[in-house]
Amino acid sequence: MKEVSCRVLDPFFRELRRGGRSPELLLAGTRYSLPDLRQSQNRIDWSEFVQIMRNAGQIWTSQQFVELGGSFMRSPLIRAFTVVARLLFSTRDFYLWIWSGIGHHFFTCVEGSLEETGPNRMVLELRIHEGYETFPEYFLVAQGSIIQLPCILGFPPAEVRMSFIEQGARFEVVYPEGGGTLSWLRKAVTWPFTARAAARELKEAHEVLQARYQELAQAHEELADYRQNLERKVQERTCELQRARDELADTVVQLQTAQAARDRFFANINHEIRTPLSLVTLSVAEVRRCAQPLDPRVHQALAAIDSSVHKLLRLIDALLLLAAKQENKLQLHPSACDLAVALQLLASAWAPAAQERGLALGYQGPRRYTFHTDEMALERIVTNLVSNAIKFTPHGGHIEVELAPQTEGVALIVRDSGVGIDDELQKRLFGRFEQGQARLGSGSGIGLSLVKELAEAQGGRVSVENRPEGGSIFQVFLPYLSAPAHEERAMAVPRLSSPQDFGCDRPSEARSRVLESNQPGAATILVAEDDGQLREAIGRLLGGEYRVLLASDGQVALELAEKSIPDLLVSDIGMPGMDGRELTQRFRRLPANRLAPVILLTAHGQTIDRLAGFEAGAIDYVLKPFDPEELRARIRSHLALRNLALKLHETEKLSAIGALSTSLAHEIRNPANAIVNAIEPLRNQLPPELLAPGTPTAQLLEVLSGCASQVALFSRQLLGLRRSGEIERQTLPFSTVLSGALAQLQPALASVTLHEELAYDGPLWCAAPLVTQLLTNLLDNALYAARPGGWIKLASRREGDRLVVEVSDSGPGIPPEFRERIFEPFFTTKPPGIGTGLGLATVREIVDRHQGTIRVAEGSLFQVELPIGPAI
Repeated sequence: MKEVSCRVLDPFFRELRRGGRSPELLLAGTRYSLPDLRQSQNRIDWSEFVQIMRNAGQIWTSQQFVELGGSFMRSPLIRAFTVVARLLFSTRDFYLWIWSGIGHHFFTCVEGSLEETGPNRMVLELRIHEGYETFPEYFLVAQGSIIQLPCILGFPPAEVRMSFIEQGARFEVVYPEGGGTLSWLRKAVTWPFTARAAARELKEAHEVLQARYQELAQAHEELADYRQNLERKVQERTCELQRARDELADTVVQLQTAQAARDRFFANINHEIRTPLSLVTLSVAEVRRCAQPLDPRVHQALAAIDSSVHKLLRLIDALLLLAAKQENKLQLHPSACDLAVALQLLASAWAPAAQERGLALGYQGPRRYTFHTDEMALERIVTNLVSNAIKFTPHGGHIEVELAPQTEGVALIVRDSGVGIDDELQKRLFGRFEQGQARLGSGSGIGLSLVKELAEAQGGRVSVENRPEGGSIFQVFLPYLSAPAHEERAMAVPRLSSPQDFGCDRPSEARSRVLESNQPGAATILVAEDDGQLREAIGRLLGGEYRVLLASDGQVALELAEKSIPDLLVSDIGMPGMDGRELTQRFRRLPANRLAPVILLTAHGQTIDRLAGFEAGAIDYVLKPFDPEELRARIRSHLALRNLALKLHETEKLSAIGALSTSLAHEIRNPANAIVNAIEPLRNQLPPELLAPGTPTAQLLEVLSGCASQVALFSRQLLGLRRSGEIERQTLPFSTVLSGALAQLQPALASVTLHEELAYDGPLWCAAPLVTQLLTNLLDNALYAARPGGWIKLASRREGDRLVVEVSDSGPGIPPEFRERIFEPFFTTKPPGIGTGLGLATVREIVDRHQGTIRVAEGSLFQVELPIGPAI
């Protein structure tokens, strides 16, 4: 609001120049330039002045601020008033004059008050308006100005004591008396001595006033130029608006013509569509009559056809009604009817459909009420509102139909406890083909538009608002009609037969369902589709060949994807809540689904829609309606490409682990060979008595020799881990192999409870170092999961010609979605820096090289099967 005059900044700029500093120091963090602030007629915002004073606080001390305030009284602006002030004012009057108005000119957001407390004494208060920031530097400057005020009249400075109050400061002033009318005598006596000073002051005042006059003249010229330019711009803008108005009028006429042509087109084409739909309905009825008994799948398919036909007929009727209303060809027949009974019957008809979805539907109002209205139009209005409420009210909610008589008519009210309607959508809710983002794909967008048109055709109106406790309230007001008064036109309102016309007669489907495949190892397909019949049809189409997960919306689909890790996602684009594009984006972010293809189903084939889907992560589109074999072919093709990508990915991982194991084996083998080669010379150099059997030295040498040999053998086996050919095996007791693994982990095993159920302790034909490494990795993995204080269970038994080893622990277990991935190279569930992802991958490699198997059962049970060996 420009509360501060730039004149008050002059003392600051003068002081900076006197000290050899740049005035730009005061402008840091402001939006003004130095030339802007040097224009004395300019004003700035209080917030900008606060920032300038903060910058000044980095330069000057509190005492220096007081001195700066005093220097303001010596500025050219104040000197212009010096001669006049000395002639007209006493010290007291001068304080009153300054405090009553001139100070407010400099700061419009500051109010001052003055109270005389005794001879030559007064209390001054400065308060900054509420909402404006206060800061002490401002009041320090004001204190300096108050001190130096008597000096303008030629008297000594005043004595001022300052204290801070809320939003301001209080100044207790003791000032010297004198001046005003008594100064004439002093002037006459001292004139010879002060004439020169007075002349100098008058000259300076004249110069200041001349400069001010020049500024005002320049401002007047600029204002005149601005006014002239403004008048010219107003004329130009007026001409532009007139042209735009004429163009808009032409556009409105064109739009009205196009609208009329479009509505006529809808009316004609919809009449033509009803004929083949009628034939479809008759054909379905004929199949049901002649082909008895029907296979359950055929009966289900016929029911889907019948329901879809009813939906199309309802949509066509709605489009015809809208077109007829637009062309004033809608025929209404108001008649006296019991409105209360009609609404109760409609509520009863819709109650089962609501109950199937876990909703309560009731009626409230008088039991009998006679009213003139078109019954079929009333049925259309109420059924559209009720079906809309059922569609968007969550399970466990309630819907209420109310009849409320009023002075000039009646109000039909439908309340629900659903999701409500946002403010932006409410403004356009009753327009044609309007849908909110959250409801995309859930309807045609003409039901509420039809409600509005039918209500207005009877002289009524419709409105909507949100309930404070959640949900929405739709209200239709219909005025009283004394008798049927509408002229007959070309089309009457058709009657609806049942909730089947809205697809609400069938039981509610589960939000998710799993269709297991009869083929082992079948791929898992996730299908997200909000239309229950289409979702079930796709499930039946794919169910025989794949394991199919069915989801009713995007959120349910995402939850299934996190748990089950599907191989491919088929998603509809238009779904309530999370649509197909958002589902694709979030599906792609899941680590386990980055290679899973996404196929989007859509009724819109525009390029912009396709590009949006591809940007979200989809790789293919299928347009509705689609050929079933085309969908199956696309799924088979994308799954084949995915399998190829997975194989390439696996090959890269195995190649990496092979290179790593080879490098590691080379690094191990060299020091291991050095140890082996040094043991025998060491043995020869020791005294015989130290090498006697049972002596500590002999035992240590045996342990050293055995471990060195084992390391050397392990390095050779590791070099051959990714090579073809047989590994070097030998027959050893399983207890010996197991002891080696337990010995390596002995310190760590002390922190847990180890349960051993070793039913087999016989021989095993194996590469002992590799099997020892296998057991060590499994036990080490169990140790990490169990944590100190937990337990580990180690069991072994023989089943036929195979050894079964089981390792389990008290840890949280392995999530089902990770059980197939934990053996992949570099895959780990441990935090970064803890695991390498090679331990279990190495275990699987060792098991495969021994022609064995490994699997993860429930929880964290690892089960390894190894062939015991030939003739054992």
